[in-house]
Amino acid sequence: MPVIRADYTSALTQSAGIGRCTRELLTALRQRLPPDYQMTLFASRDARACPQLPYSLRHLPLTERQGIIAWQRLQLPLPIDPFVGRADLWHFPDYLVMPTLSGKKVLTVH
Repeated sequence: MPVIRADYTSALTQSAGIGRCTRELLTALRQRLPPDYQMTLFASRDARACPQLPYSLRHLPLTERQGIIAWQRLQLPLPIDPFVGRADLWHFPDYLVMPTLSGKKVLTVH
């Protein structure tokens, strides 16, 4: 069973722009993915959880700001797999692509 992990931070913290695009993309994917695909969403520690999410949500140990500093500014090779699990495919809907130990990565440019 293929495993997908998707960054949902923007969808939980922004009402328009990348947040809206991410929510709409998730809705479209949910309708088109075969049922044997396992998708888990992940978000920064400070992102509020939404009770109506169709997939499970895991939080990273860093806040959104700490993650930007660690992964974008300092370019630390701290992989996120230990926090949210391994995956066959990673989706990043924003400009920040976090380091991973497993799978392929997809970046959506809004």
